[in-house]
Amino acid sequence: QSRTLSHEERVKMLWRGRFFLDGWRAYVMEHPHYNVNTHFITGELYDILSIFINAMLLLILIHRDYFPKVPLCLWLHSTEVCEHFFGCARQIQMNFTAEEWIIMLSKIILFMMGQMKRKGIQADVSEGRSGYHHWWTVVQV
Repeated sequence: QSRTLSHEERVKMLWRGRFFLDGWRAYVMEHPHYNVNTHFITGELYDILSIFINAMLLLILIHRDYFPKVPLCLWLHSTEVCEHFFGCARQIQMNFTAEEWIIMLSKIILFMMGQMKRKGIQADVSEGRSGYHHWWTVVQV
């Protein structure tokens, strides 16, 4: 979630990850003493990482080609808003079904609007959220 890393560096990191994964997988598959099921990450994780790498590369390319005047803020393309939304839903009702969630939507929206109004426009939405709290790189802004 570094806000100072250049897009060129991000692209290099993504390609490095892609080449590492593909090289590792090819190495394991070519050697008869190794098995992909025991000497490589799971197929599901490999698919998730491949989709992520491809999506990030395409996001950068599409943004460059179609939105050249709009700054690309990759840290805004995250699950943070979704996590906050479900965190608010859990504050209303801890366990809920899909039907109950649909019924709660208007309450959740009002709850979130009330939080933003109470805290002001520059509210720190992560304050009331419970979930993942991790940083790959710690950057002071």
